[in-house]
Amino acid sequence: MQKSVLLNSLRKLISRESTVAAFGRGPRRRSGRAVATRLLAQPAIWQTDSLEDRTLLSVTATLVGSTLTVSLNANNAEAWVSFSSGLKVAANADGSVMAFNGTLANTVTTLIINNNAGYTGVKVNFAGSNTISGTNGTAAVALTSLSVTGIPTINLSQQISATTVSGTATSLNLSPISGAATNGHLPTAVSLTAPSGTIDIAAGTYTLTGTLTITKAVRLRGAARDQVIINTSGSRGTENRLIQLNAAGSTIESLTMAGWTAATTAATSGSGNGAKCRTTT
Repeated sequence: MQKSVLLNSLRKLISRESTVAAFGRGPRRRSGRAVATRLLAQPAIWQTDSLEDRTLLSVTATLVGSTLTVSLNANNAEAWVSFSSGLKVAANADGSVMAFNGTLANTVTTLIINNNAGYTGVKVNFAGSNTISGTNGTAAVALTSLSVTGIPTINLSQQISATTVSGTATSLNLSPISGAATNGHLPTAVSLTAPSGTIDIAAGTYTLTGTLTITKAVRLRGAARDQVIINTSGSRGTENRLIQLNAAGSTIESLTMAGWTAATTAATSGSGNGAKCRTTT
């Protein structure tokens, strides 16, 4: 789009500058040097680095084999990852600037998102109305691997279907998924967070399939004790624990763990701590 705008501007200016009325003697051609001088004096023509161009370049995506690598290339760059008949990676919130516009015909089994150059203020948003997954050329399938490195802030508001998940976020904002299964939502958040990182859990209900065992020093912080509900659709194991903290420095706070029997009083064990939490039967 920018190239066509540039070419049209050049054509118009050349046409206007090349022919000048010559006092009744017919048109007189300006020299090439004169036209070039006039062109170079028009800075607006050479200003092709539009907002759209800069936004697109701030997030790039390359598919090699079945591995999609997404890079954030500027300070404060953000990537929006979603799924709609294929994996999508956008460079802006409304999806009008796409870094990767995948379809079911693509084969994507590994998703790598990185910030190798150490830019500051970068974020990744997992969003949209469908579970985020890979593709096998004909249909949606679980990703074999998802890794997010060098990204300090992740906003997670959609389920991710992946066999292995890893990340280094120091701040992860978790939102509930309306009307969808959330069995892997909270465990995915833990996997994407670095040791000593914080997971801020927005108001809503989060369902586990069993005991959530945390083996690194992350902080699970609910928006408010009575507004964040964590329950399970499966077994909590022989010790009947909903959340197991097995790392020194791991904490949970300001949330409700629902569905406990009256005889159960301990929600956590190991080296972590719970604060401002409650259990319900």
